[in-house]
Amino acid sequence: MLQGKQHFHHFSHAVHTEKIQVAFWLNFVFACLEVAGGLWTNSLAVLSDSFHDFGDACALGLAWYFQRLAQRQGDNQFTYGYGRFSLLGALLNINILIISSLYIITQSIMRLMHPEHLEAEGMVALAVVGIAVNGVASWYLRKGNSINERVMSLHLLEDVLGWVAILVGSIVIYFSGWLMIDSLLSLGISLYILWNALKNGKVVLTIFLQQVPTNVNILTLQSAITALPQIQELTDFHLWTLSEEQIIASIHIAVQPNTTLKDTVAVKESIRKILAAQKILHVTIEIEEQEE
Repeated sequence: MLQGKQHFHHFSHAVHTEKIQVAFWLNFVFACLEVAGGLWTNSLAVLSDSFHDFGDACALGLAWYFQRLAQRQGDNQFTYGYGRFSLLGALLNINILIISSLYIITQSIMRLMHPEHLEAEGMVALAVVGIAVNGVASWYLRKGNSINERVMSLHLLEDVLGWVAILVGSIVIYFSGWLMIDSLLSLGISLYILWNALKNGKVVLTIFLQQVPTNVNILTLQSAITALPQIQELTDFHLWTLSEEQIIASIHIAVQPNTTLKDTVAVKESIRKILAAQKILHVTIEIEEQEE
């Protein structure tokens, strides 16, 4: 428990969650219908996309919950605030997508060896509804102001493209009777989802492991800082990402002998400007004498 005067780090997370909430219910209800439709039509492509949509619904639901949680400011338990809970939600959803994708891939390979009868007309109807529902949800989130809403909008747009593929496949089955197209589409959709899940998982893990953000060149920053007057040496420099948008910096510098308090304040201000140009806004700077 921190005693006395307490200083917590506050970050701005005040974004509207209503759009994410609406997109969540649209996606969740449709995913339930999609499972029933996939069983009715006997389509693995539809079932594979239903797992994806359930993953999207989980992502939206967790984004909705954790976005509300992330608005809480720092306290005695989480002095940096609750922003990183959104990454926890992302990691859970990535695991869901990986497991479901691997399951559908194995089922698709088995179905390729033993094709089964499909209800092409039902697949067409489900595909049209899927394009409409995901298209509306994507458009609704696209109008949002937060990066969370924009990212989820792009994710739902991927779902629209998946349903377009299913629509094309069902039309091919209806006119040609080529049943293997369903398994091939299912395999393609699942591999695409798995690839993106692994790619996003790598990003989340690098943040948890406190890797230097990939869009920041730490050597360039070091050179710019050490080139400032009054700085004798950069003794310690750490950069890490608290969440997707919050980069933290911790710097220790040794100043020239006889540096005045006014000079020290000016040096700190110059360092903050250099880092602010890279959108690094939370900076802790420790000034040391060379003897230290």
